[in-house]
Amino acid sequence: MGAQRRGRGRGRARAILKTYLDRFKLAVQRYFAVRAGSDAGAFREIADRYPVFELLPASEAPSPR
Repeated sequence: MGAQRRGRGRGRARAILKTYLDRFKLAVQRYFAVRAGSDAGAFREIADRYPVFELLPASEAPSPR
């Protein structure tokens, strides 16, 4: 299930990384090769190197198989 969800969420991962970097740039810019304020496409090359987790309420979480 993890690999399947990882493949579907790559665009979402880029958006989450961009939001994170833009919001906390003073604390985290040094950990990113992309500059804060860059468009989401700039994260395409680096997104697979950063783990991204989305926390969902239990009512929205996918059911276990």
